[in-house]
Amino acid sequence: MFHRAGLFTSIVLFVVSVAYAGAQTKLKVGYQTMTSGPSVLWVTREAGIFKKNGLEVELVYVPPVLLTQPMLAGEVSIASLSGASPIEATVNGADFVLLGSLRKDPTPNYLLTRGGLNSAERLKGRQLGISRFGTASEFLLQSILRKLGLDPEKDVSIRQLGGDQATRIAALQSGNIDGALFNMEGKVVAEELKFNVLYDARRLGIEFLSNDVVSRRGFIQKEEETLRRFIKAIVEGIRYYKTHKSESVDIMAKYMANRNRRLLEIGYNYSAEMYEPKPYPSIRGIQLALELIAHRNPKAKEAKPELFVEPRFLKQLDDSGFIAGLYR
Repeated sequence: MFHRAGLFTSIVLFVVSVAYAGAQTKLKVGYQTMTSGPSVLWVTREAGIFKKNGLEVELVYVPPVLLTQPMLAGEVSIASLSGASPIEATVNGADFVLLGSLRKDPTPNYLLTRGGLNSAERLKGRQLGISRFGTASEFLLQSILRKLGLDPEKDVSIRQLGGDQATRIAALQSGNIDGALFNMEGKVVAEELKFNVLYDARRLGIEFLSNDVVSRRGFIQKEEETLRRFIKAIVEGIRYYKTHKSESVDIMAKYMANRNRRLLEIGYNYSAEMYEPKPYPSIRGIQLALELIAHRNPKAKEAKPELFVEPRFLKQLDDSGFIAGLYR
């Protein structure tokens, strides 16, 4: 049985859903990768769940790191990205805040290497590739290297390649780099090309900011009801995603322009397992990000993780019993 406060919130959520059945608030939402990582956003939109919650959502792809720029300019209101970049920007004076962490696994999580480079010692003096500096791939690679007993600044050279996983695979094949990070789909392709899986970042036993819902405090103050409906839609979208594999994979194929059903299903299966039914912001992930940022920005040493989160929209749903009800 719900507590009175929970019952009241449930009634409010129902009334709000009915009230916004006709009116639609336009919302531009960014995402930073064409892999399975943000696919719950695509599925939530295509399944009509945003519309059901009174939101007309336009999804916009923006490359990693650059996504914070249109958010600061007010061109994108919400984004799904690694929270590390927005946190670093906020340490320097911005007002980004994490509303939730859809996943807490380290992604991209596999370090693959060329040829006989099958030990940490053999990586010394080698070149490792990432997408862009300041992204999750750089922060995660630094964590892995330190776990392997290597100094990211002295023992290896880290190169910014841009592009997607195909770019990193091509760089490995040509010998322009000696190793790089990949997600599950990239790992499958790279293994077929006989590259080594040197390390799986899940062995680090850490929570990592890889797929977070980020907005700005200024936008939250102006559009609190919009944010409440957005988080409700995402929570419903996660449930739909986990229970509608065929439909979700079809939607992924559309957004990724990929007809390889096997790879799409590999990405879906991994994401469906990793998506959090209650995607509270990852305090432990923020703490790790601050520790890594502090290596180049001393301001991060004194920052408290709680300053970078706004979990109340999710907590309202949780306290009301709404999320538990989705899984009964």
